[in-house]
Amino acid sequence: MKQLVSIVVAAGAVGVLSAQAPTSTLIRNARVIDGSGTPSYTGAVRIIGGHLAVVDRANQLTPIPGERVIDAAGLA
Repeated sequence: MKQLVSIVVAAGAVGVLSAQAPTSTLIRNARVIDGSGTPSYTGAVRIIGGHLAVVDRANQLTPIPGERVIDAAGLA
């Protein structure tokens, strides 16, 4: 019997396929909702290799050379 295998690719992972794509993304000024039930806050997050690597409540992360930077002001 053959088995069907599903693979789901997140939109952010598509950039990994391009040789020109940065290996990390810094998202600044975002409304962060962490799912813990605490109030949301404006912060920054860094995604490296498709994984959430850093959450910065102070919103003061500086870009790594070659990193894609997204200003998410007004977005969650």
